[in-house]
Amino acid sequence: RAPENLANARNVTTVKAELKSDDFVFVKYMNIRHLPPALDESVHLYDVALEILLTDLRNDSVTLLVVYICVVVVTYFAMYVPMVRELDNQIKQTRSMLLMIPDDV
Repeated sequence: RAPENLANARNVTTVKAELKSDDFVFVKYMNIRHLPPALDESVHLYDVALEILLTDLRNDSVTLLVVYICVVVVTYFAMYVPMVRELDNQIKQTRSMLLMIPDDV
């Protein structure tokens, strides 16, 4: 077990030395000082891009809705109303023809 403890002691000493090294201190400083503002800026840019995307999507949806409503209105007046008028005329003609037949027959 002595070699194991010796290896652990060396590892602990090595780790402590690395934690006190200038490179690690510099990385720790950069992590504390510069990473949070960079992440904040990244989140802000993402929010701006997402807001633009959602605005475009909303505008496209409104445009499609207006086009759909226009198509429905045009279809109503171009197809449905003439069809109903034609059916009404046919019903009136059928009634007129039925009134020409005498009741006795």
